Amino acid sequence: MTLGYLDDVAIGDNAQTVLNDFLHIEKEAAALGLRLKRGKCEVTGHTTESRRLFLDAGVCLKETELTDLILLGSPLMPGISVDKAISAKLKTLSRRLIFLPAYDSLFL
Repeated sequence: MTLGYLDDVAIGDNAQTVLNDFLHIEKEAAALGLRLKRGKCEVTGHTTESRRLFLDAGVCLKETELTDLILLGSPLMPGISVDKAISAKLKTLSRRLIFLPAYDSLFL
């Protein structure tokens, strides 16, 4: 399964399919004059075998724990990652409250 939205793409399936899809997207992007930033790409759920499969193909991506996985700015698993996301949103909101009229801020 490949899901894309704007500049975010998520690929899910068995390791071989994900690797093939990743390389295909990279190739097609290059044909359009675009380039994937592998340093911004992440993989989760690696096993020893899947890691070796990717490395044999020359693909080394940052590994992210499932509990820390975020898609389109939203955590995918409950727990500490949700707490971190809410905390970050609250910090942003609190910095912006000073720009709102007092009544609107109180209402929020």
